[in-house]
Amino acid sequence: MSTAGHRCVTEALPARRLSNKWVVLAVLMAVSLVNYGDRYLLAGLAEPIKREFAMSDSFMGLLMGPAFALLYSIIAVPIALYADKASRIMIVCIGCVAWSGFTILSGLATSPEMLAFARVGVGVGEAAFQAPAYALLAAYFPAEQRGKAFAVMGMAIYFGQLIGYAGGPAIAARGSWHDAFEILGLAGIGIALLAWLTVREPPRPVAPVSQPKDPLWPLFKRLMAARSFRFMTLGMALGTLSGISFGMWGPALFERAYGLTTQQASGAFGLAFGMPGLAGAAEDGGHPGLRIVFEGGRIAGLPVDPVAWDAFFELFEVQRLALRHAPGSRLHRLVDRDAAAAGHIDPGRNR
Repeated sequence: MSTAGHRCVTEALPARRLSNKWVVLAVLMAVSLVNYGDRYLLAGLAEPIKREFAMSDSFMGLLMGPAFALLYSIIAVPIALYADKASRIMIVCIGCVAWSGFTILSGLATSPEMLAFARVGVGVGEAAFQAPAYALLAAYFPAEQRGKAFAVMGMAIYFGQLIGYAGGPAIAARGSWHDAFEILGLAGIGIALLAWLTVREPPRPVAPVSQPKDPLWPLFKRLMAARSFRFMTLGMALGTLSGISFGMWGPALFERAYGLTTQQASGAFGLAFGMPGLAGAAEDGGHPGLRIVFEGGRIAGLPVDPVAWDAFFELFEVQRLALRHAPGSRLHRLVDRDAAAAGHIDPGRNR
């Protein structure tokens, strides 16, 4: 233990080797695949589900949006705070089992109300993934590799979309939409077990006594005082608005407008929407602007102009998304910069 009131920098842990960081990245990416696959499976199978339950577009929109996102948004914050104290991989695995179980329940649904309940459960389970997973990556990867790791992790968004858009309808074409939910849910439980067996919880840095963690509200105000952070938050919000709204209704639009089958419409839309995103991930994996340094209460090195540009691009892009353009590449550049910036935006004790 060091002098001057400082504790040692890591907590005492049983002597054992940590997992290989690239294995950790691969396993967490697999968890993320089922995370996003579960999310977009409903969009890929919206039309057959609507027909079976005689649901309106309004009710389907409720299932895609508020039923999933409301509790997801609320619960994610306390789960993230809990992850600062508890095992992050345990939280990720429990969350994966939970949302996968509710995905199976979605496949067993016999009424719109039962399906709505299951989607709420999926949202609650998925709220346990993002913060602990990225905290694990931040613990395993040094700062100079963190942007690349986050970019690779971000590719799971688009692979997961392809699972939901193309894989789900392909399974449904050989059985029913119920089968697709049940199979993906079972796969998620298996991946959760794999993550538990292969990813070891890394030791946590212990902040010196003189540098405790900042309380949440003062830290929030400190971040919002930075112009770069405000632009980054705005860009993320607008990018998510355009991407999610078009992404959820795009397959149904293709099916209705062009007389395609569910498998044809969702598969074609998934490729058009997902492949540009993968290209964006590959492009930005080593972007020099991702090297963020926190200095004197300001964010130095953040590529503010590209983030702001993407934010305003997405605002106008919303008006023509449904016509012909899939903004995956540009949207991914926005999301990837935000995610990588968040990993460096404040000292490790507040990350």
